[in-house]
Amino acid sequence: MTGSQVEQRGLKVESDDPTDRMLEVVDRQTGNKLETANMIPEAGFDYNPAKMYWQKTEEYIRERIKSYPAELAALVEAELDPLLEEKKP
Repeated sequence: MTGSQVEQRGLKVESDDPTDRMLEVVDRQTGNKLETANMIPEAGFDYNPAKMYWQKTEEYIRERIKSYPAELAALVEAELDPLLEEKKP
């Protein structure tokens, strides 16, 4: 979910398990208890490839702009800033 989707739905993003307990899962077909799991996602699920892509793209573009004449660089940045903000996840 995006930040705006979380906000629209009135949800709260947790960084720690609010229940402070392990979740016990029971297989509905067999009745067997499955391995318990913590409610917080495993390590690695906090990586956002889209965010990294746009961050690298923005860094590259801003580095290229530095070589432009000052007046042109200012014009490009004025047009570019709103576009980059729209693309950030």
